[in-house]
Amino acid sequence: MVEVVSDQVIFDFYRGRCVLCWVNPSVTIHEIEPRSKRPKTWREFDNRAPLCDECHRFVTANTGA
Repeated sequence: MVEVVSDQVIFDFYRGRCVLCWVNPSVTIHEIEPRSKRPKTWREFDNRAPLCDECHRFVTANTGA
């Protein structure tokens, strides 16, 4: 079973950095698969990634997420 974790645990694990650019501080936790597709498991660690605003806009614009 995969562990459900808080946003703070994710930020701490990645040391507050965006996982795409590793330059900017992360400000949001992005759901890799949206809640609508994983209603019971969306908060699992492996489905969430910290992103900065710039990378989050890029991911959202290019994946429709």
